Amino acid sequence: MVKLKHTINWFLSLVIFTCLLACRTKTQENTYTFLEVHRNHYIDTVLWQWTDTALIETDTVFHVSYTEFRRGSEFDFNYTLPKDNKYMVSYGYELADSLMVYYEKEELVIYKYEAGHQIGDGLMFTYFEPSIGILLIKSASWGTYARLIHTGDSKLDKKVFYLNEQVISNESFFNERANYSR
Repeated sequence: MVKLKHTINWFLSLVIFTCLLACRTKTQENTYTFLEVHRNHYIDTVLWQWTDTALIETDTVFHVSYTEFRRGSEFDFNYTLPKDNKYMVSYGYELADSLMVYYEKEELVIYKYEAGHQIGDGLMFTYFEPSIGILLIKSASWGTYARLIHTGDSKLDKKVFYLNEQVISNESFFNERANYSR
């Protein structure tokens, strides 16, 4: 009987330890690091964490959710990014442009969204790639931006770096407002 209890305890300990390792690995894999570059030359790193359900694609929109960890605080962000501007009215983001990019024979589309048209200096650009998530967020007025730099996967990090460079080096895609007929 004692031997059976010992075996059961050992088995339960193994299961718990395995679950803890799996949870720890999952958290590491799902933590993205963004580099924030501010207009006054201030640079910061910010962690964004997401779960497996943080990126949901429907026929009309991409739903993206992140938790940001900044200086001991947590902030939840939810984006609903339309695939077509006929859906943007209720979400606040307008699909401004898209950029076709080839990476290792893979055709990728980076979407550029605009939000904050109502605020004089509040216009923001969000650059999004569906298989990764948000790559960059940039203020159109202030020059401040946040750039994804680390995903925890070195192969994906190389892809992210390449995609970000494609966005930043395309001056009109990176900096110009869309010409909407409002």
